[in-house]
Amino acid sequence: MSRTDQIAGRRVDFAVDSLEGHRPFYLRLLLTYSESIGNRCVVHAPGSPDALAPHDRDLLEMATWRFTSDSCNIDYLASINTDKIVVLDGDALARTTFGPRRWPAHTDLVALSLRGQRPRLHRNPTRMLKSIVRYLIRVGLDRRPRVRVITLASSSEEVRAADNKVHDAVPIDCTPADIASFAADELSGVGTTATFWFGVLGVINHRKNLPVIADALLDLADNSTVEPGLVLAGSVATECQDEVQSALARLTAAGIPTRLVDNLDDTRFDAAIGAVDAVIVAYSNDGPSGVLAKAARLGTRVVAAGSKTLRNDVERLELGAWGTLNRSGLCEAMIETARRPDPAPATQLGTAHFGPRLLGSEPLRILAWPAFKHRWANRYTADLADHLVAQGNEVKEFGLGRALFRRYDIVLLHWPEFAPTHRSRPVRFLAAPAVLAVLAAHRLLGKAKLIWTIHNVRPHDDPSPWLRRWFMTALADRLDGVIALNHTGLEEAIASYPALANAETLVTRHPAYTLEPDAGPPSTRSPDIEDFLSAVNADDRLLVSWGKMSNYKQLDDLALTVSRLDERTRSLFAGRCDDPFLIDRLKASEKSNPDRLRVLTGHIADKDLVAVLERADAAVFNFSDITNSGSVIASLSAGVPVIAPSHRGLEELGKELGDGWVRLFDPPLDPEVLRQLLDEPPPTGTPIAERPEFRFENIAAETEGFFHRVTGTLSHSCPSGTTP
Repeated sequence: MSRTDQIAGRRVDFAVDSLEGHRPFYLRLLLTYSESIGNRCVVHAPGSPDALAPHDRDLLEMATWRFTSDSCNIDYLASINTDKIVVLDGDALARTTFGPRRWPAHTDLVALSLRGQRPRLHRNPTRMLKSIVRYLIRVGLDRRPRVRVITLASSSEEVRAADNKVHDAVPIDCTPADIASFAADELSGVGTTATFWFGVLGVINHRKNLPVIADALLDLADNSTVEPGLVLAGSVATECQDEVQSALARLTAAGIPTRLVDNLDDTRFDAAIGAVDAVIVAYSNDGPSGVLAKAARLGTRVVAAGSKTLRNDVERLELGAWGTLNRSGLCEAMIETARRPDPAPATQLGTAHFGPRLLGSEPLRILAWPAFKHRWANRYTADLADHLVAQGNEVKEFGLGRALFRRYDIVLLHWPEFAPTHRSRPVRFLAAPAVLAVLAAHRLLGKAKLIWTIHNVRPHDDPSPWLRRWFMTALADRLDGVIALNHTGLEEAIASYPALANAETLVTRHPAYTLEPDAGPPSTRSPDIEDFLSAVNADDRLLVSWGKMSNYKQLDDLALTVSRLDERTRSLFAGRCDDPFLIDRLKASEKSNPDRLRVLTGHIADKDLVAVLERADAAVFNFSDITNSGSVIASLSAGVPVIAPSHRGLEELGKELGDGWVRLFDPPLDPEVLRQLLDEPPPTGTPIAERPEFRFENIAAETEGFFHRVTGTLSHSCPSGTTP
């Protein structure tokens, strides 16, 4: 099922604390997007339909409306039976969140905070205290299960998929012809002496700091070669009528042309931004500017003053200059901006991102055991974690502190059997119950879902079988989901631990590996590898058995078999080995067959493995039991056929890949069977590295989708209309 199919037909409720300012605009974007994906929409708003401006009345036809004074009260919202609620003023919602209220588990809540920046030092202690309190309330609200507070990000701010931020929507409703028409109507004509038009746009209120702007323009005209003009485009607030008229009169008296253009529709407003030479945004409180964002998208210069957010946006987007919010600082910014060329339009800004960002679900918080720390020993877990992070999720390494004191959505266990099978008897008898207790505590505290990725149903080393069975049976009762890398693994796991039949399941594949010769810990090519490969003649056949050396791989028997092959067949056993007795036995086999067998113990760097597999004719393994093998997959990924015992998991892989890639034998292996398998024709099927279904990014996307299925949420990382 595609993710669009998953979200189509859901009910989504929108709550607004007023129908003024930007709320109708945001509401229109979200209702339009919701309609495009088939959602049923309900709007909760204060007042009556008359509160909507005439040009916004069509919003009444786009959703079911419920007018109530409690539209942004958390108790009222919690009583709504719906799939998702989007609040268009998270700050208003935050003011109602005191008390022991619990958010219903069946509903996702997204609150858009228009003023979500971190509190900063301020001269006014009362104002600073209020800012801190509002911030702490927002943080507390965001930490509730199934609740997400998203803040507006400024135009230049980097927003990653995992961030609880969204760039402001930046619509542009004008064409080049509209811009030219506005310039011809308002910025030219008899008596116009201005060569550089500045614009102050939007609602002209005290926040625009028009008196300071007028003072700076007067200084600009007296102290530079710039001949300025000023356009006020928008509506003038009632309380600012006298202030505006006074400022315009002073400028006119000084010979600076001015224009006051009101009653603008969206097209003319955007055209005004595109027609002026530079827009002026000057205010002190932090927060993104919609006028600045429109100017950036249209390629219009910007003069900014005051706010640190404005400074960051102007400098990062190279739109113009920033100055302090006073007469001299603003004048200097005007002079510098007039010297600069027009910026390139910021085409990355727009509106398409806004709906998916708010109506998608939050990134997953994943606690993995292990995640990254065994990258050079077993790449699967680290590569999976890397891809999940790239998809916008948070992945952390399992640890006691995180498990007990942080909230996660998923606890992903790769080899939980490590606890009851540890080599140290005291450690395994302490670790097994301790791990179960920690997992139980985390689940109770954070409502996390426990998921086991089945690498092996039975451990390779099992010093206390009864302890392992007790531990895994108890764990199976607690699991919410199981990921199997083949059907065989899932069937055998359920047969061993019947409680797994009650868990959600995903059967995926072991992804192909891309060997990176320059990856891994700094090292040079192993001289032992160099010496061995240089001794292999061009007409020799090379067999390689690599990976961690353990007794379950039956390397003693394999060494005896390869030593009985013809003298033109050379064999290499390579990998880390923790068993000194096994090392001694293999070294003895090497000593008795120096021309046919070489044994190299220790970590194999990718650069060495690449060199070996490029020369190898086949990779040979002699597993006594196996569910999945990273060494098999890596060999196939390098284009090397694999010879291995006919265990069910390998049979399943061989059938999927086609003839020639996985060559199976019935144990025990004897020299004649091995010789026949080596003489088989080259593989005919598509190499595993070229198959999309084995690509790591596709398997990671499938895994993420499974996590969302288990947690009952929707994925945020895949755009509407696509499938992983």
